[in-house]
Amino acid sequence: MRSIWDCLGVIGLAAALATPAGAQLLTQKSLSAGMAMTIAETALETCTKQGYRVSVHVLGRDAEVLVAVRGDNAPPHTMENSQRKAYTARTFRIPSGEFAQRVKDIPPLELYTSRELSRRKVRCRSRSGTR
Repeated sequence: MRSIWDCLGVIGLAAALATPAGAQLLTQKSLSAGMAMTIAETALETCTKQGYRVSVHVLGRDAEVLVAVRGDNAPPHTMENSQRKAYTARTFRIPSGEFAQRVKDIPPLELYTSRELSRRKVRCRSRSGTR
């Protein structure tokens, strides 16, 4: 009889100390598909009205492409440039204009894309023996 009460006591204690499952989950904000489309359409309309022929990329929180649009009469290279510009702004977490200013201030940065910068950092670390 004593072992049943001990067992129930242990189960009760474990239940009391257990944290709710919600406390273990992260809450993150992400763009909805509708909002990403609105952002892309607004950017494309704004640039078109200003006379620019552009492509637009909207990226999600993990730098994945949510929307990619090539504007009317936009040259083919604008798709890749748009994606790279959006990727750089997202991964550096700064507006693309601020990144452009950094490139002006530190000229060697203009020689590398963000992916090449990442690879270069890894190679330099592995050569020096530090990680």
